[in-house]
Amino acid sequence: MTARDRSEIKRVKLPFDSWQVLTHGAIILTSDGALLSSWQQHMYSKLAPLQDKLNKLSELFASHSQSEQSHLVFTPHIDSFNNGSTDEELTIYLAIKHAQKDHQALVDLAEKLPTLIRDFDQDFYVHVNANNLAILPHGVHKRHAVQFLLEHHLDHQRPSFGFGDSLADLPFLQLLDWYGMPNHGQLHEQYQSKSSG
Repeated sequence: MTARDRSEIKRVKLPFDSWQVLTHGAIILTSDGALLSSWQQHMYSKLAPLQDKLNKLSELFASHSQSEQSHLVFTPHIDSFNNGSTDEELTIYLAIKHAQKDHQALVDLAEKLPTLIRDFDQDFYVHVNANNLAILPHGVHKRHAVQFLLEHHLDHQRPSFGFGDSLADLPFLQLLDWYGMPNHGQLHEQYQSKSSG
């Protein structure tokens, strides 16, 4: 379960041969590394209607990040999805980092995003963690992918457990029988601030 996409996960060397949920939940790989076709078609139906808006946002950030004053590093995450007959390249989500790791600049940008495009909040949500800002369609979420696997592919007799460190992980973790979090990370910090306040 990771925000990493298929190209990024290839650089992670772990002896692992089970389901993999990638790209914030937009991609599910089977134990042999193949795309789960039923999930690909489902995600196609969620992503295809948003391509114009994602492309418009991509153009805005690409032109802004090329200016000399900008410290933003913009990356669109794209993959191939099957619409039932052919494969099509679709933008899944947009990632932005700050070259100087200015977390507050990303927080400020996140607050401005709803003004950039019509019905932004209706179509997208924003996740900021450390030096990562992600603009994601509501249909793309780790929780959706985990729920799909739990309902259609995983053994209900076996307990499920997982680990997460960011606030975006909590919705999928709450579907599991057991979960844990490291004592350094966004989830832990949020818990600490609430318990001390």
